[in-house]
Parts: sequence; C-alpha cells; structure tokens
Amino acid sequence: GTGFAFSDALAEGDGFAMPIVRTTDRGQTWARVNPARVPSAREGEGGYASSGACAVAGAGGQGWIVTNGGPGQGDTDRILATTDYGQTWTARDVPIGSTEGGVGLSTAAWTDSFQFAGLLGAVDSTVVLRSDDGGFGWERLSGVGAGQVYGLAAYDEEGRTYVAATGPGGLSVSSDGGETWRVLTDAVLWTVAPHPDGGFVAAGRGGIFARIRVE
Repeated sequence: GTGFAFSDALAEGDGFAMPIVRTTDRGQTWARVNPARVPSAREGEGGYASSGACAVAGAGGQGWIVTNGGPGQGDTDRILATTDYGQTWTARDVPIGSTEGGVGLSTAAWTDSFQFAGLLGAVDSTVVLRSDDGGFGWERLSGVGAGQVYGLAAYDEEGRTYVAATGPGGLSVSSDGGETWRVLTDAVLWTVAPHPDGGFVAAGRGGIFARIRVE
C-alpha cells in the first residue's frame, strides 16, 4: 500500500520547496521524501485540489503531480513525475500557451497509450492536452465541451482509449483517445473516475452522481 501526497510551494532556505510525503503502509505512517530528490518549487506553485485529480497514481510505481506555475512563470506549467513509487521525482514542462491567471493545469489522467492534462480555462478553445511519450511532448485537443476541466479520467480497453472531462460546461467523453468528443450532459460535475466495469462515474455539487457508459 504505497501512496503519496503533496503541499503547495513553501518558502524553504533560500528558495521554495514542494514537500512530498510518502507512505508504504496504506497511510498508517508518512515520511517526507528527501528534498534533494524533488525538483525545487516555483514561488506560488501549487495544485488544484477540488476534483482530487491533481495527484494521480498508476501501475508500476508511476505517479503524477500537476501544478500551476505561479505568478511570473510565463506560459509553462509543470508535471512532477515519479516512476519508483514516489522515491524520486522529475519535472516535465507543459506549455499551456497563456500567462493569464487561473488558466493553468488542473487535472491529469493517463493510460498506457496516452497521457492527458486538463486546463482551468480555455486557451484558443483548448482545455485538454495529450501526450504519447510520458508527458514530455504535448498536443492540443479540440472539441471538448467542458469549458474548464475540473475532472479528467481515462482508461484503455480492447485497443481503444476512453477519456472523460468534466467542468462547468458539462461532461464530455471520447472513445478514440481524444480525437473526437461528445457532450453527454450539461450538468456541472466536479470529478470523474473510471468505473471497474467500464465507462465512468462522476459527481458534482448538490449530491449529483452519474454513471456513464461509453460505446
């Protein structure tokens, strides 16, 4: 039972650090990862916590932390990535194409085929980015109706990649790795996750809950 959690950037020494803690006993005890094994943080850098998707873990010791760059960091946000169950971390820059506040990275999801990142605001009509090399190179996806992405989820099944994005514009799904999208509902859903039996589950304010089947 290995897991990790993180804090927004804190002043530490002559700069800033993003403390990451790690557990190996299903959360019974936690210890901070050696700061020398975590990239230095930017002033004001942090994660968007509301949807619960700014930190995601995958198979084989993989994990991602999605951050907003903070003031004065240009048009590039970051993903902190681990491949050894959180013992060491590296930073991967994600160019979002905007310096406007409140537009940066909010969520992430990945499969063996693709990696996805969501934005808190549209940049040239783009709210979802896609990578096929572990998060080093990114392309913009069009046609996502969420407006802003609060929640993002994806899974592979029978050679296809299914993706769901939630936000103020509703819930959009793709069954071809993000090439095309369908808006299934305009309900404001804040979070989404793959369902063990296929499709997705999503939830929002006021007790809204949805089970989504994708064909």
